[in-house]
Amino acid sequence: DPDPTPDPTPDDPLPALTTHMIEGFARQYTKTGKIFDNHSANVANREYWIRLYETKDWPNWPHEQYPVVAESSSDHANGSGAILLRVYEETGQYDLTHAASWHEWQEISNLPVFDHIVTKTGAIYSDPNQSETPSRITKDGVIYSFFHGGGVTVGGVEVQATKRMESVNGVDFTNVVTTDIVYDPNLLGGNGHVGYQVVGKNVVSGIPYTYITTGLHGGGNDQAGQSQGVWGSNDLESWELIQTH
Repeated sequence: DPDPTPDPTPDDPLPALTTHMIEGFARQYTKTGKIFDNHSANVANREYWIRLYETKDWPNWPHEQYPVVAESSSDHANGSGAILLRVYEETGQYDLTHAASWHEWQEISNLPVFDHIVTKTGAIYSDPNQSETPSRITKDGVIYSFFHGGGVTVGGVEVQATKRMESVNGVDFTNVVTTDIVYDPNLLGGNGHVGYQVVGKNVVSGIPYTYITTGLHGGGNDQAGQSQGVWGSNDLESWELIQTH
């Protein structure tokens, strides 16, 4: 029988990959109805890209009482947009569909257990050039957040690139940089939009990277020739494009 996970070579391209290759993203869903209204700190009419994260690996976070957060962003806001945070409070039933157990961050941020956190507003971060579709992962006590925004010029073209920032408490973020998840639209198909990244640990043994992300590789309209891209990294800082499909 052939090797089910052969080592990739230039002559043997990888098959089309999905988020099933990322730890924690092979999921089934059950529709439960509305849990949240639009976040009160949202600067846009709509909110999207809601992702849930466990907090057990966050330094100095009271994870037994607040074991899960929900992060989202404004949806194509005018201006800079924002990354939004909600916190789930465990009251003995652990039911993430229980709406009353969820708090917008600004509602509980002044509690004594959060005295070490500086940011108290429900919009925990706003980049000068848009702040959308955040995706976070924890490594060695550092929470890395990836999001897309503008203000990046490649080959004379302003593009929406993926940016990275870091936190040691899950709320206060610093060291914002533009990542290697960016490309010159003069040389490759698409308009340079590489947002909507989904970052996680790689679970495919045939891919020689510790971390994988999937997201846009160009976007905006069909004429731009957008596709999906897959990038790999061993340190969450340097990324290499594996394939587009």
